[in-house]
Amino acid sequence: MKNRTRADAYARLSQAMIGSNVNPSREYLDALRKYLYEWYEKVTEQIHELEKIRYEVIVGNIGTVYDGSDRDEAEDTFDEYVRQSKSGRGRAGGESVVLMKDDEPVAEHNVEEPE
Repeated sequence: MKNRTRADAYARLSQAMIGSNVNPSREYLDALRKYLYEWYEKVTEQIHELEKIRYEVIVGNIGTVYDGSDRDEAEDTFDEYVRQSKSGRGRAGGESVVLMKDDEPVAEHNVEEPE
């Protein structure tokens, strides 16, 4: 709430100065510059969080075994579960494995049904 109040005060003061002969004080400009910089940093950080690519590894009867933004870790996890699936042992044995990138499959390991 404090930042909102400060932002409103800067906005009102700036509007009052438009078209007038009032020159803002150095302190006001420094405070405004600091506030805008902090706001820019916060918004930029939020945008980067939203833009992060999301990877998931989903294994047949286990479910999601990896959910994050690290591509190398996602690929390593995918490879490990494919190895386990091919071995036929453990909970992942004989199960399908899918690597997703932003909700789209990018790699799949499907187990062939015996004839």
